[in-house]
Amino acid sequence: GSAFVLAMIGLLLVQSTIMRSLAAGAILVGVVSVVAALTLLPAVLSLLGDKVNRLRVPYFGRSRGESRMWAAIVRRVQARPVISLALAVAVLLTAAAPALTMRIGAAGIATLPDRLTSKQGYLALERSFPAAGADPAEIVVASGSAEARAGAERLAVVLDRDPDFGAPRIERSPDGEAFLIRAPVAADALSDRALDAVDRLRAEYVPSAFRGTGVDALVTGTTAENIDYFDVMRSWLPLVLVFVLGLSFVLLTVAFRSIVIAATAIGLNLLSVGAAYGLMVAVFQHGIGAGLFGFQQVEIIEAWVPLFLFAVLFGLSMD
Repeated sequence: GSAFVLAMIGLLLVQSTIMRSLAAGAILVGVVSVVAALTLLPAVLSLLGDKVNRLRVPYFGRSRGESRMWAAIVRRVQARPVISLALAVAVLLTAAAPALTMRIGAAGIATLPDRLTSKQGYLALERSFPAAGADPAEIVVASGSAEARAGAERLAVVLDRDPDFGAPRIERSPDGEAFLIRAPVAADALSDRALDAVDRLRAEYVPSAFRGTGVDALVTGTTAENIDYFDVMRSWLPLVLVFVLGLSFVLLTVAFRSIVIAATAIGLNLLSVGAAYGLMVAVFQHGIGAGLFGFQQVEIIEAWVPLFLFAVLFGLSMD
């Protein structure tokens, strides 16, 4: 239970309300489960006494002795430990290999089945108005000066020439202290095309249009928000891994008084987590066996999944 809570505490470091909410809920569940196991369960067993075995499930409830299959596997593994270890590690590393090609992001409307009305509307929009999405890029110019207006107009001209953007529109705030430029972007605001367009807007168009003016221009909107969200998830993943691995190593070393046991447990857990990542990427991103399981290939892994999956799998596998 402590190992699971430590793994979840790692998620509290991430600067994301969603991740911290998930972590807080999981930590509460873990704590309550441990408390119940140490208090409620012994109390119930003491009240039941021998009656705990009174009602048995037919056939499955009978003691059938040691499983012959597992006994045979154990004997063969113990007879050839080096070969068994090498084969097991090879299988897990092979399963983990697809994780190297993981692409994180968010599934947009393009991933929905074609039979849905919303998807049909999206296809019609993309077909007839490829640069007129429902979620425009919004550029907030934090000044109402003449230089700001001139910069906004230069930016609008550049955006109008880019095929990935629709016709931009410039608005002035009611108090006259700011300008807002709205530019429609690709129909699916989470597509690679939309993400590349907003990246280009931030890195090239905005700095060029407002160079030398001293005016701040900030890009927001659905696509921009998701780009920032993806960056947060990517940047925090290695930090959470190091934090959780370090605390888990200390906890296991203190609990078992053995560095070897702690290092072995962490190594094996990393192999199993890596295999889970690899199989997830192989099935959902690359579509291997997706049809067999009734899943849909989406070509990306949701940005929050790797972090949360690591914490949950690593915490639970500590058993």
